[in-house]
Amino acid sequence: MGMLAGDLNLFPLSDVLRLLATTSKTGALDVLTDAGQGRVEVVEGRLRAATADRYRAGLARRLLGAGAVDATTLLELHEGTGSLLSDRQLAERLVSGEYMGSGEVAASLREHTIDAVLELVRAPDGSFRFEGLEAPDTDAEALAIPVEELLEEVERRDKEMDELETASVPPTAVVTVVGPEDEETAVSADGWQLLALIDGHRTVADLVELRGCGSYDTHRRLAELLQAGVVATVDRRGGTPVQQIVDGHEAISQLEARGKTVPASEPARTTPPVPVPAPVPPAHPERAEELGSVTPLPTHDDDADGHDADFDEDSLRRLMDGVETLR
Repeated sequence: MGMLAGDLNLFPLSDVLRLLATTSKTGALDVLTDAGQGRVEVVEGRLRAATADRYRAGLARRLLGAGAVDATTLLELHEGTGSLLSDRQLAERLVSGEYMGSGEVAASLREHTIDAVLELVRAPDGSFRFEGLEAPDTDAEALAIPVEELLEEVERRDKEMDELETASVPPTAVVTVVGPEDEETAVSADGWQLLALIDGHRTVADLVELRGCGSYDTHRRLAELLQAGVVATVDRRGGTPVQQIVDGHEAISQLEARGKTVPASEPARTTPPVPVPAPVPPAHPERAEELGSVTPLPTHDDDADGHDADFDEDSLRRLMDGVETLR
C-alpha cells in the first residue's frame, strides 16, 4: 500500500486506522478538516504521534499549560531548526536533553495523541491521504500506541464529550468563579490549575486553548468544578457577572457626570426689569420754577404709543394741588 486517499464521510477515520494497523503499515496519514491539516504517524501499524493541526505546536502548548516545561526551554529546543518541530521531534529532544524523563514524555505524548485523534474523529467532514514511508531509524517507535487500544479510548472519550457538552458546558459558554459551597469542597490539583485561568471573561473554548491539554481533559475538569459549586457557566449574550459590574459602574459614572453640569435645556433664571413710567410735562408751566428742573427719564416707544395723555394731566394736576396744600 504505497498511497491511499478518500473521503472521511465514506471511510471513517477509525476504519482507515484499523486498516493500517492490520496491514502493519508505516507512513503518514494526512487528514484535512475545517479545523486544519492533521497528521497521524504510523510505525508498523502502531501510532507514534498525532496532531489535529500539523502547523501548531500542540505538545509544546500542553507541556507549557501543565507547567512541565517553561517557554524559554521550548524556544531553546527550537533554535537552529529553522521550522516548527513536530510533536514527535520535540518529545525526542526533551528526552535526549534530559529536560524530562522518558516516562513523563511518553505519557504526555500519549495523551496528546489520543486527544488529536479524538478531535479528528469528531470533525464533521474531511478527507485523508496516506503515504507509505520507510521505518525511521530512531527510538521514537517506543512511544507508539496500538491502534485498537487508542481507538477504544477515543470512542469512550467521544461519548463522554457529548454528555459533558449536553450538560451545560458548551464551548461558547463563559465560565466564572462563584466560590465553594462549603469549606469541605474537594478540588483536584488539575482542577485548581484550571481554576486559576478562569476570570469571568474566558469561554470554555478559551480555557481549552490556554491549557493546551485538549478539549476532553478541560471539559472533564470543568465538570468537576461545576459539580463542586466552585464555578458557573453563563451565556455571553446575557452578560457575564464581571461585565455586569463593569457596565453598572459605567452607568453610575454617567449619573455622577450629569450632576456636575446644568442641562442645556434649562434656561438661566434672571430678575425681570421694573417698568418705569414715562415723564409728563407739568400742567402749570408757571410753576415749573417752583418744582425745579426735572430731567426726563428714558421712554420706550411701545409705552409711548399706548399712552393716555388726559389721564396723565389729571393725575399731575391733583399731585400739584396736593403739594400746594402741604405748603
